[in-house]
Amino acid sequence: MLINGLGALFATDMFMEAASFEMSPSLLTLGQFMGVTFLVMALIAWKTADLANDALPAFGQIYAITQGM
Repeated sequence: MLINGLGALFATDMFMEAASFEMSPSLLTLGQFMGVTFLVMALIAWKTADLANDALPAFGQIYAITQGM
């Protein structure tokens, strides 16, 4: 998920052309949106096991940060 997020955010043209899409300004924006979404999902997946144990408030902070992105 992290690699896909970085690819979609910083190499959007290559990422979308690998899926046989023709690039347009709208598709570039969509790809960047997908990149940020993938990065947020990767962050949540990485930290969930650590934070959801006894530190539920810390998990809430991470969730709030990702929602702000």
